[in-house]
Amino acid sequence: MDYHILKYNGRPMTMTEVYGALKKIFRGEAPKRQVLTYGS
Repeated sequence: MDYHILKYNGRPMTMTEVYGALKKIFRGEAPKRQVLTYGS
């Protein structure tokens, strides 16, 4: 695994968040460790 998509606030990941994170990965714009913060 080269990339990690994480969320620490206890809320579920939304499809929009995951889709956005994956788009960044495929474009090569993402850090190796992405922390989602929507809904915090």
